[in-house]
This record gives sequence, structure tokens and C-alpha cells, in this order.
Amino acid sequence: MRRLESIILSSLGVVMASNTSVTIKRLNKDASIESPIKEIEAISSKSFMHRALICASLAQGRSTISYRGLSQDIMATLSALEVMGAKIYIEEDWMTVEAIPVDNRAYKINRQGDFDHSRFDGDYREKIVDCRESGSTLRMLLPVATRLSDDYVFVGKKGLMARPIDDLTRALRQAGFSISSDSLPIEIRNRIGRKRDIEPKKISDFQIRGDISSQYISGLLLAGPLMDGKLRVDVMDKLESKPYIDLTKDVMSLFGVEVEEYDSRESLADGDRNRIIKTYSIKPGQAYKSNKIKAESDWSNAGFFLAIGALFRGIRVLNLDLESSQGDKRIIEILKEYGARLVVKDSYIEVLPGQRKPLNLNIADTPDMLPILAILAVFAEGESSFTGIDRLRIKESDRIESVISMVECLGACACLKGKNLIISGRDRKKLPVYRVNSFNDHRIVMASSIAASLLDGQLIIEGAEAVNKSYPTFFDDFKVLGFEVR
Repeated sequence: MRRLESIILSSLGVVMASNTSVTIKRLNKDASIESPIKEIEAISSKSFMHRALICASLAQGRSTISYRGLSQDIMATLSALEVMGAKIYIEEDWMTVEAIPVDNRAYKINRQGDFDHSRFDGDYREKIVDCRESGSTLRMLLPVATRLSDDYVFVGKKGLMARPIDDLTRALRQAGFSISSDSLPIEIRNRIGRKRDIEPKKISDFQIRGDISSQYISGLLLAGPLMDGKLRVDVMDKLESKPYIDLTKDVMSLFGVEVEEYDSRESLADGDRNRIIKTYSIKPGQAYKSNKIKAESDWSNAGFFLAIGALFRGIRVLNLDLESSQGDKRIIEILKEYGARLVVKDSYIEVLPGQRKPLNLNIADTPDMLPILAILAVFAEGESSFTGIDRLRIKESDRIESVISMVECLGACACLKGKNLIISGRDRKKLPVYRVNSFNDHRIVMASSIAASLLDGQLIIEGAEAVNKSYPTFFDDFKVLGFEVR
């Protein structure tokens, strides 16, 4: 087995270099063929892997996770967990996680709300947690870090620094944790930073908005078994991307921790603004238990290939779990609405081209799907409309603007009408060369690549290395489907 440090360099050797553009050309211009149907095996879910690695690192003993494919975001979480004390050993398709030692966990607080510092020898140095560009790493590990015994400084790349985190840091600070800032770099002081006037019970009660990032809630839940007493997380005003919280609950359950969920209509203030709409809680006394699991396959990334089946040629994507909580499995119903022909089996999903009808969708719970849905809309027979897109301005790019740019570069029309994104490919321009800027957004790279299936000319994607964030081997799998990539 290899420790994480030994695989980082070798893993980076297979991903695309920085400042890379790719040119994509369809090899068979008549390939609206349905046979032979091409097969692709779905890679492991990035969302699942983040959560499973955190749970395994907080469990007693040794856990094993089998997987297919790593990415830069998962590397960020792996590295961060090793900084916190976990030991992670990696083989080609499975990894072993040894938990953060109990000595690295936070010391209990007394009735006055003070930590017992008697065991500290005063000889320590803060540890650097580099989240790179991974919002999941930052948002899920910040709450966990507050329940460990060391001091940490969270840092990240420029793109991550621009993404919101202040609602989470404010909630942690109100609970008594020492959080230096509402933006990166963020210092967490566990040894000397606890407020003395905070009652112990309050560190387990949180109120947070649910319409900015579901990862805030997931992070608090993941840290819940390390909190003092019963954890309670009140979600205020509105809850979006709930399937991601459901996934968090499911993964925690695999490691022996059950999260309770119930609707609420309590009011924290006068009027409707601060109304609690849902509450999550974890009963005291629960602890993570080691386990041997297989990571779920990724519906988000599989959606790009399933879309090829609706546009270009028959495709079969293997090993997708129909019982998954991942919200992006909604792609099945969307492709049916689009007019594609589907065969849905326990072991695979098969998609064949159909009529290509326009789409009218609210994607508040599945915002990451917008780039590939926009590509479907470009080639639809009419005008498509997408609502529930507000949070897309704070992704890896301003994903509303980057999607509009992508659509226009493909010769189609896109515009905002109020809170609706309208896309029409009815009068799409045919060009010898199409050039798309990725805006360093992995989903823009993958979505625009899929467009090459029905473009008449060559497609050039600038900044194609952004796929490394979630799917470094994307273009290797993509070429299997009948495309030249250079």
C-alpha cells in the first residue's frame, strides 16, 4: 500500500497540464448510429467520496473504501485529513483509512465552558489545511476542525477564496468557536481560543440558512458526533440542494451514525424572515464505526455521457445506483422529457437519440446540471427555460455567465429574463471552428465537449485542464465514444 504523499505526484502525472486547450472533432460525421452501443463505466461520486473519507477518518479503527477514479478535489480532502492526523493508504481501486487518533480530538469542556489545557505542553505549531479549489473540503472540514485539539489555518486558491463561507463561520463563531475570519485564510484556535462565557450546550446548537450552500449543513452534521451533547441544526428561510444533505445522512449511516430530520415552523424573530423550516439532530452518544464500503458511482459526471446518448449515438453507462440519494440521478427523467429513449436496468442505463424536445425546468435542487442541460437545450427543437439558478453565480465560475458564453460560442442564443435563463438553438449558426472559454470550470469543459457530437466544425476548448478538478480521465473516456481529442 502507498501513503497519500507517494501517490499525489503520480496522480498529477496523468492529468492535463495547466493552460491547456483541446481541439475536438467527431470522427464519424454520420454517427447518429445506435449500434454498436458504446459502454462507459461511471467513476466514483466525488460527493460520496468527500463524505465517506471524513466519516472514515473520524471512526475508530480502520476503514476500507473501494473506488474508481480520483480527482483534485478528492486529493484536497485526502491531504487535509492527513494534516488532521488520519493515515490514508491507496491502491489502484481501493484505499484504507486509519482514523484521526483520539488524542487529536478536542478536550472536554467544564461546566464554565472552559477547555482543560493541563495536558498541553505549549510546544506546538498551527497546521496548514490547503483546500486548493475544493469548496466541499473547506465547508465540510471547517466544523470538523473545531472539534480537534490542534490549531489550523485553512487556505486555498484564488477561486475558492471568492466563494462564500461567512454564514458557516458566523454560525461556528456564535457557538463559541474561535474563527478568525469570514474568508480565507481562516485560523481556528482550539487550544486557547474558546470563549469563556459560552455554555457547553450551546456549541451543539446551530442556526443556518439553507439557500446558500447545503455543504454548510453537511459539514455541521459530519462534525455532530464530536460535539458535546445533542447536535441540533436549524435550517432557516429556505432549503435548496436537499439531496446532498440526504447523501450526507446516508453516508453517515454507513458508518453507524443516524441523523434525525423533521419539519419545523418555529420563528427565531418577528416576521417570516428567520423562520426555521427544517431541523436536523444527532442524539448524543453516537460515534462513527469503521466499515468496508464501495463508493457510489457519480450521477453528476455520468450525466454528461448519458446526454451523448440523447444527442449522438447509443450509449450504456454502467454501475449507476438507482437507489442513490444523489440529486443528479434526475437526469433520467429529464432525458425522457427531452425525448430520448432509455433502457433502465439495475446494472446500467442505456440512452438512445430521440426527438430533442425543449426543456422547462427548476434546477434549484440540482444546480450542477445546468451546463449539460444547456447543451441539450442548444440542440432542442424550440426554446428552453431554466429557473432556480441564483446560486450558480458562486460556483467555480459565475456559472450563469459562463453558460451563456458557452451557448453563444456554440452559435446559439442565451439570455436572462428575470430569474429565468432562456436558451434557443433554433437559429444556431454553423461555423468551421467553435471556440469556448472554460472560465476554469470543469463542468463547462465537459458540457461543451458533449456539444461536439452535433457540431459541424471543430471545437476548441480553452482551459480544458479544469476537468482535473472532478474527472481527470474524462477525455480518455470521451475518445472511446468516437471523438478525436488533441
